[in-house]
Amino acid sequence: MIYCFPTVSSNGLKAEISGHFGSAPFFTCVHEDGTGLEVIDNGGLGHEHGRCNPVAALEGSKVDAVVC
Repeated sequence: MIYCFPTVSSNGLKAEISGHFGSAPFFTCVHEDGTGLEVIDNGGLGHEHGRCNPVAALEGSKVDAVVC
């Protein structure tokens, strides 16, 4: 299973959790079994409030659960 966390940096497991999923600068995806880690840049930061689309940044990723 792969868990996705909204984070404020690309520091992997040392990254601080972001307080807002939609405007998180990065998404840190962690494999439950410890076999992998992926950091995804949320390039859709230039958005108006309420119109963010963080799911677009995760498109194509094999994320099973989002933790927010």
